[in-house]
Amino acid sequence: MVKTYRDFLNDSNSNNRFRPNTDDSKKEDNSRYLDVWKVNPSYKDVNTRETVLKATSLVVIGLLFFSSVLYTTYNLVLSIGIAVIVSISFVMAFHNNFFSLRHLFDFRSFKPLGEIVFWQTKYDKFVLFFTNYKELNTTGVRTFRIKVLPENVHANLNRFYKGLHALKVPFSYQIIQRPLQTSNNCNNSESSTFETIIFFSTFYNIQGKITESKLVKMIETLREYAVSLKSAFASNFHHFKVVQLSGEELVNAYRILVLKQDVKIEEDSKRINCKTVEPKIKPIILKASYILAIVICLDRLLLVFNLPIIAQFLATLTILIAIIVIWWREVFFFLIKNKLFKSNDIQVVDPFSDIKFFKVSEAPETIFYQVEGKIIGGIKINNAYFTHPPPYCSASKFYEALIHEKMPFTTTIQLTPLNFHQFDKEGFKFLKDIEQQKLLTRTESFIDGNKWLSSRSGIWSVIITYSTSAILKAPTLDYEIIDEIEQKLKNQSLVLRKSFKQFFVTYELKQLRKNELESGLLFETLKNKFFRRNGTHLNYLMFQGKTLMFITEISDQFKKGIETRLAAEFNTPLQLTNFITIGHTINTEFLENEVPMGFSLEQLRSLFITNGTNSSREALCQKIVAELVKAGYPSVIFDFTGNWSKLMSVFEGTIYEDKFLYLKVGKTFLVNPLFSELPYDKDNIGYLDYMFDAFALCFKKDERTIDAFKNTIARNPNIDVSTLTLDLTTMREWEKSPITDSLLSFFSEFTSQDISFMQRQQLDKQEIIPSYELIMHDKTVIIDFSEVKNYDKQCYFTFVILSKFIHYLKTEKAYYPKFLIVPHLDVIFDGFFIDKKVNYGIIDKFLEPFQQKGFGTICSASQIRYIHPNAFNYFENLVTFKATDKRDSATLGSLMNLESLHGIGYYSRSRNEGYQLKYIASMKKDEAVVKREDIYQPFPVEFDLKEVRDVKPLSWEEIVANMGKQGYDLENAEKRIIQRAEKTLFQKDFGNYSVLIEGIIKFLNNLKKLDQVGNLYEQKVKKELTEWLHPYILKITKDKKREKEIKNKTFEILVRHRYLVESHPRRASGSESLQTSFVVGPHYDEVLHDYYETQRNAVISYEPLDVESENSDKSESSSQVQKINAKNLKNAFTKHFAPILYYEHFKMHQSIKSEEFEKALKIGKNLLKKFLHAIYNSYYSVNYAIMRADINKFIKSISDVEGFPFSANELTDFHTKCGNISFEEEGIERRSKETFEMYSKIFDGFKRYIEGDMGAI
Repeated sequence: MVKTYRDFLNDSNSNNRFRPNTDDSKKEDNSRYLDVWKVNPSYKDVNTRETVLKATSLVVIGLLFFSSVLYTTYNLVLSIGIAVIVSISFVMAFHNNFFSLRHLFDFRSFKPLGEIVFWQTKYDKFVLFFTNYKELNTTGVRTFRIKVLPENVHANLNRFYKGLHALKVPFSYQIIQRPLQTSNNCNNSESSTFETIIFFSTFYNIQGKITESKLVKMIETLREYAVSLKSAFASNFHHFKVVQLSGEELVNAYRILVLKQDVKIEEDSKRINCKTVEPKIKPIILKASYILAIVICLDRLLLVFNLPIIAQFLATLTILIAIIVIWWREVFFFLIKNKLFKSNDIQVVDPFSDIKFFKVSEAPETIFYQVEGKIIGGIKINNAYFTHPPPYCSASKFYEALIHEKMPFTTTIQLTPLNFHQFDKEGFKFLKDIEQQKLLTRTESFIDGNKWLSSRSGIWSVIITYSTSAILKAPTLDYEIIDEIEQKLKNQSLVLRKSFKQFFVTYELKQLRKNELESGLLFETLKNKFFRRNGTHLNYLMFQGKTLMFITEISDQFKKGIETRLAAEFNTPLQLTNFITIGHTINTEFLENEVPMGFSLEQLRSLFITNGTNSSREALCQKIVAELVKAGYPSVIFDFTGNWSKLMSVFEGTIYEDKFLYLKVGKTFLVNPLFSELPYDKDNIGYLDYMFDAFALCFKKDERTIDAFKNTIARNPNIDVSTLTLDLTTMREWEKSPITDSLLSFFSEFTSQDISFMQRQQLDKQEIIPSYELIMHDKTVIIDFSEVKNYDKQCYFTFVILSKFIHYLKTEKAYYPKFLIVPHLDVIFDGFFIDKKVNYGIIDKFLEPFQQKGFGTICSASQIRYIHPNAFNYFENLVTFKATDKRDSATLGSLMNLESLHGIGYYSRSRNEGYQLKYIASMKKDEAVVKREDIYQPFPVEFDLKEVRDVKPLSWEEIVANMGKQGYDLENAEKRIIQRAEKTLFQKDFGNYSVLIEGIIKFLNNLKKLDQVGNLYEQKVKKELTEWLHPYILKITKDKKREKEIKNKTFEILVRHRYLVESHPRRASGSESLQTSFVVGPHYDEVLHDYYETQRNAVISYEPLDVESENSDKSESSSQVQKINAKNLKNAFTKHFAPILYYEHFKMHQSIKSEEFEKALKIGKNLLKKFLHAIYNSYYSVNYAIMRADINKFIKSISDVEGFPFSANELTDFHTKCGNISFEEEGIERRSKETFEMYSKIFDGFKRYIEGDMGAI
């Protein structure tokens, strides 16, 4: 809704320094104290003094000729004729000095900026100077640009104008709406996006010769003006980001006014010498000749007056100097330019060298321009020349209409504060009579007059122009393009003028033409009017400062084309004490960096970094570690991305170059989770306790699964993963249990490459560095886990190494405290899982030892909400990058005291919202909010991460070379590990069946001999395969059915991977047999060569027998015998005797009776094993996978129990015979009856054992 002028006056009155009077008439007068004009003063910007001086000089020259000729000839007509001819010729010679004749001899092409030289000083790149060398007029300009607008705050323009008027600071305000893309068609504006640019500029002008003292004064004055503007921005433009432009950015700020495009300036147009201001010889000769002729003629004519020679000479000299000073000042410029522009401190720039300007008689209201071969454009400009009270307008609605039309436009407003004397001279007569009377009675001195001005935020002289432009891509300029641009500009100009009239009701616009249009172009381009001595000939108006807010409003519509930020309130501290510096604090009031920011050494020991992108968190950690390296503090870095070699590149060639050790998992470093790596470690089980907890946390396994894992590993210390996996996979259904499934799921978490890290591969300590040695020296260690995929596995191996560190620290041996850089802590310290499945004390278990030993922990997480709250007891210093999840925001709000000042009102009672959480949700890449333990309030920062972001990681060859300089042979270590861990082609093809490789090789070698004979059909090949694999399968299982399944699976792999290929042998007749035969394929030779080559190159290290482990197994076995409880054992037998042994024995009897002998044998084959498996499980209530070795030990244990019916050898013999039962037809009846008799013996023995116990009762 648009406010009326009366509304505005009433609003303004609330802040008026005059208190309301009890008299009603005085009240009314006081409420309308801004309604002072009859009509706003309006003038044309013309330098009257300069105009009068030139006119007078021209008249004097004419009169001299007239009087001299008349005195000589007494011929009035001749005298008048000669005077007119001289005057006209003078005007023609110096037509550039006349505003309306400036381009008298220019056709189409002209140079509006041809008289202007742009230059800068090297010691102050914030000022751009331009000199009109024809008029010896120099202006310096400082320009500010609004880079960011606040979303929820507006500028206080009233105080802004009031303060600048008090300091008498002139400035200009510009709004540029420009397209970001240029099309080949003017009518295709909708295909482009738009950008809005807002400039504030301040300026200072000097006239005459540029001396060192004048230049110093200009620079100092501009510096004072800039300080005043900065202060005004700081006080009244809260949360605006206003930057002062310098260098090339400052030059482009002028160029962009014309082009509305980022067209690169060619290199040769930035000549850093004075060639760009060389005079044109021809015009100089003509003007010099004309002046000389005038002077000689005058000198001859003066002879008739019979003046003394000296007087005549002085008169002639005076005329010559007057003509040069008034009409030909450029001579003085060229006399001093060499001294000025050849100085090492001055740099000439020419931002418009590649732009040509054109005028077309058919379009006098348009200036066309062309950047050769790139773009062609045109511009129309309007000048506000009249207004009257009330200033009823809505600039925001006006801009909304223009933006809606997607048209480029520029608004340029120059504001010059008037002192009371200037106002009295030009504005007093426009005041209302009553206001004139009041002013006359109140202002007895200039002090009173200035008070009157201050109450209105000053009186300002204002030049306002509005322009629109059209541009398109075109290699050449022709009439069709000009017509297309002109039609587009007419439509846009119509929209601009109609919209202006609609929302600026009391204002009038004038469309500029010809030379006024040129002045308007220069005014917009140069951001001020001081480019000519005799003025711009544009209209200017006078306004009270309080009413300027209507015209110069920074509209919310501009937020569509300028970056916006939420106006968040942070009490950014100034008193930070830092051990290392990694960035700067951000003052959110001005959106600029304030003081250096970092952390103290103690704060770094408990630092947590969260949210944002992984690259941002990693870059910050890299910056911190780099600073720690410089300070002499080493770290252990767990590198999940492979990017940390950047640090080695950063310090290459410095004294810190040898402070790094780089280890790459899988190439130069192994992580064995099952062993602590301490030599002769008697407490490896203590280490395993940490390892199992790490596994549970990373893979979210419950306590039952972890216990099963613990027991399985403890009972099989030399476990072979492939054999175990194969055995677990091929178990029968009644043998499997939830424990079996849990173990299989455990191994499924890892790829074959990951599992290679879990095998017991112990290399020589000299070849591979053990984990605990990483904290025994002062080097910064980088452990590269990038070959391990998925965060959960990377975190698992990370915490395995940390577990080894903790285990080593418990030995109280020497260590070097370091900083531990651990990423993705949210994967392992998942609050939901810890609360549900484990105890939160597990966090203390991992973090407390490092804290006690003086280690630093710098950890990071993707999202803070996943972290268990107990972890933050160890992290008192927090850094958060951009956080968009509301759950993260809630956690951060609690931990960082965000929004703790909500409701207090920062600037007024209405502004009581801090917007801190919303600020965090909209931060940029290297911005963050920090909570330090020594500062209660969080504060925003911007990190300086360019050093680490711009560096590329080293290649592996560069890393090897770097480490080689320090004496580490990574290449040799890599070769040894790869040879040990690398899978052969056999292993890749056969997977879990790799334990059969030796038998498969023998089978295929034998088959190569037989396939020469031929007729190796499938049945025969399988028979051969069974014979060769049987002894190897016996190591896995004695179950015939399982053996058959393994054999069939192996045969399938042989055919699928083309170890065996189909062949159709020829008959005697020469034709091929239809029946398929098999031969050994060529793939086998390739695989066999690879296998033997790997075996030959592998470094095999033989480890001493772990005598202690074996003894522990024996003691465990003997203790198990001792611990067998006869009563519990009989209870287990009683529980399973009837449902398993009795029932199945009866079914065997029924099968034999019905002559189903094969069925009877199948029952007998697994019955004893099934029964013993159930007894074992019932007795021990195990939470691990029951293996064949467990059953064998159990048989030995129970056979020693008093009263047990069978010895260990007898029961083992029964067990073996059952496993060897075959189902061949021959003798099947006999074998089934023998098996039944054997089970009858077993049945009777176990029955007596159970009933004997009952009988005793």
